[in-house]
Amino acid sequence: MFLCDYFINEAFRRELLRVLNRGETVNALKRAIYVGRVASYQAKQHQEMQAVADALSLLANLVMAWNTMKMQSVLDRWNTRRSTAVPPGLIGRIAPTRTEGINLRGVFTFPIEQYQAQLLPSLPAAKSRAFGG
Repeated sequence: MFLCDYFINEAFRRELLRVLNRGETVNALKRAIYVGRVASYQAKQHQEMQAVADALSLLANLVMAWNTMKMQSVLDRWNTRRSTAVPPGLIGRIAPTRTEGINLRGVFTFPIEQYQAQLLPSLPAAKSRAFGG
């Protein structure tokens, strides 16, 4: 039945290919974030490899969330003017998986000490000073 629908129904085929392409762009984003292989000392057990894969998925989701926020602000700005309004049919065809304008090879620093109480609420005060709190 699936193959019959695929070959006969052009709208079904087009939508299926769009979904498959969307999944491939997410994989391409993950490859852009992490190039190379995971060394054997980094992930010897299944749980360690799963943690690496989950971390990569988290980073990809962060990039897509950032892109979505930026794209939405542009769409909102464009939709305020009639001449630059984006048709709703096109909005469903754009994906937040591009990496232009994002530094994927830089050094990232996070002010963890500012959020220490929320991240580690059960950490005793004596140990929290070691984190800069």
